[in-house]
Amino acid sequence: MDSVNRRNYFRIDDQLGLSYQILEAEEYRQHQQAYRELRLRDHQLREREHRIHSGIRNVQIKYPDLGDILILLNHKIDQIAHSFNDPHSAESDEIDSRPVNISASGIAFFQDSPLGHNTCLEMSLTLYLDQQPLKLFGVVVDCIEQKTAEIEHYKISVEFDYIIEEDRDELVHYIMKQQNLALRKNSGLDDDFET
Repeated sequence: MDSVNRRNYFRIDDQLGLSYQILEAEEYRQHQQAYRELRLRDHQLREREHRIHSGIRNVQIKYPDLGDILILLNHKIDQIAHSFNDPHSAESDEIDSRPVNISASGIAFFQDSPLGHNTCLEMSLTLYLDQQPLKLFGVVVDCIEQKTAEIEHYKISVEFDYIIEEDRDELVHYIMKQQNLALRKNSGLDDDFET
């Protein structure tokens, strides 16, 4: 993406959970493909779940007791499946909250060590404490050393090059909500609205 396209989304400064893994180019493509396939399976499972719920509702109308048992069995199966594929497992425990500047096209953050230009990153980003992290893939487009008398660190700028559409939509919604809250607060309207 060129610099014009990178500015198509609003940017905010925020404190978010962020972790990343550096990947080699081939590994990066493999991780993207694996994530694509995982999300496709998730989508297919949600469609099946919808059909199961419709069927259970039909059974419940004719046979309420049997419908209740089917609901319990379906919940039990969901819990078992969730325990095998829990997105809140060790990965989310390792996510550090840090100041970031973020848009739906990229993120900038500070850290103690530099990252090379074009370094491929698989990132986990937590917008809300009770939410599973979004999985984002991006490439380092800038790394600027910043020194003060007290601290030396690097501003890392990453351009996202692969985000599942619903994750991008969630990120855009989050950013717009945060901007809206900031505007209300700055204009003194925050007392008039519930968040």
